Amino acid sequence: MRLSSPVIIALLFSLVRANADEVRRLPVKYVSSSAIYIDGGSREGLKVGQTGDVYRGEILIGMIEVVYLSEKSASCRSIDSTGVIAVGDMAQFVIVTGERPPLIGSIDETAEPPTTTLKQAVKPAKKARKFRGRAVVSYYTQDDLSDFDYDYSQPSLYFQGNVFDWFQSGTTISLRVRLRQVERVRGLGTQWENRFYEVSAKKEFTDRKLTLHIGRFAFSESPGVGYIDGLAGEKRHTSSFSYGGFVGMEPGNSGEVFQSNRLKIGAFGRFQVGDWTTSKRLNTVMALTGGYRNGVMEREFLYLSNDATIVKGLNLYQSSELEFNRGWRRNVEGDPVKLSSLYFGLNWEPVRSVNVTAGYDNRLPIRDYEARSTPDSLFDSEVRQGFHGGVSFRLPHALRVGFDAGSNGVRNGSSSTNGSGYISGSKLFATGIAWTFRSGAYKSGNSNGSQISASLSRDVLRILNLRIDAGEMQQKWIAGGSGSGKTGWLRTIAEVTFSRSGFGSISYEVQRGDYGKANRISADFGVRF
Repeated sequence: MRLSSPVIIALLFSLVRANADEVRRLPVKYVSSSAIYIDGGSREGLKVGQTGDVYRGEILIGMIEVVYLSEKSASCRSIDSTGVIAVGDMAQFVIVTGERPPLIGSIDETAEPPTTTLKQAVKPAKKARKFRGRAVVSYYTQDDLSDFDYDYSQPSLYFQGNVFDWFQSGTTISLRVRLRQVERVRGLGTQWENRFYEVSAKKEFTDRKLTLHIGRFAFSESPGVGYIDGLAGEKRHTSSFSYGGFVGMEPGNSGEVFQSNRLKIGAFGRFQVGDWTTSKRLNTVMALTGGYRNGVMEREFLYLSNDATIVKGLNLYQSSELEFNRGWRRNVEGDPVKLSSLYFGLNWEPVRSVNVTAGYDNRLPIRDYEARSTPDSLFDSEVRQGFHGGVSFRLPHALRVGFDAGSNGVRNGSSSTNGSGYISGSKLFATGIAWTFRSGAYKSGNSNGSQISASLSRDVLRILNLRIDAGEMQQKWIAGGSGSGKTGWLRTIAEVTFSRSGFGSISYEVQRGDYGKANRISADFGVRF
């Protein structure tokens, strides 16, 4: 693939006036299993409850919501994603001035931040609407030019809405559903892939400091639980301590049916002191969880996490899971008790222009009853496990530079290492074009490879943003016979905002190389209400 000169593109973009005052692009500086930390806060115009989009290069990969806020930093939660949000990704927020209300569009706008009371977490603003949500119509199509000829199209409808204070009862009703039809060629036919993510009601008993949640919803107090069809409750015992439990069935694989053969049950406790307005804080969660299929134990474990700010600018995070093995699990694992997952993370900002991250990840894939006979060699994860660290710098002239690396040491006779870096800015050739260049490489016992990418974006006519993304991936196989290949891609994206509530985007992608040869078109149009 041949690309036009970046200088020519910059000149073309600069012919149109941008709306630089409406949009802020802030980098992700640290990610823990419970929060996403943004390098920017109230000084940039962010507000608690505001939602923003997360881009990797110029590709939308998720949506986040601001939960805690300081002058220079923001802690956010992920409310929708198509991949794993990582350090160096860019969060884009629309900053609104005057009396205009904040943007609405979160997928779950009812979840309570851990350091506020349950009533405060779901209480709308004084003049907020009782009903909020969004609806999106999407269309995706692929023209596969390879010998596989795997052409398909995929229209879909996504709806999410919350009704607050239902009939002044203090009850929040939530609905989140996706309807999708996949049309395939080569005689594969048409298939509906619908998913009901959430249909639930949450009731606040303020006089009893109690919250009850019933229906289908995601239980977030302990990883490994996920969605349940059931009931959960939390009781605020003191200002610092709360406890609760849950019981329910796991939804079917399609997400639209109820299944009665997989039971989930558990209890949890939470201790928290301080918040983002103080220099020291601690949030500790302990949960005991059990999963059972047709009366047979699948998994029983104890989860513990600690999220602490020791001094201003220094955050530590730890999570671990302790498995209790009995029955078939004891026969497979061998030990009655086993530490299955352990994670440590550190985020340090010694000065505003420097951010340092480090950590250790020993989290393992979870073995359930169906995978009880899978060999250990197929149940390991070399890419994710090991030590990792990184550093990013905020430089003059709106430049940002970051590097990270990781290694799992020697495992099963081989080691795996990886590293990447990026540089980005917002004023390419003084035109207001935001740009990013990324490069990364990895090496393991099975293969090694590298990837480079570059992107440009420009706000146009106050409502339109144009993006260009290009890159190339190379890979070489070592185990199982030698071989190599590479693939390049070019993607153009246009995003438009219609007044306060309407939005849309359309993209065209060209992929050519050893790992694929296809053209893809996607379009999304929606409304916030």
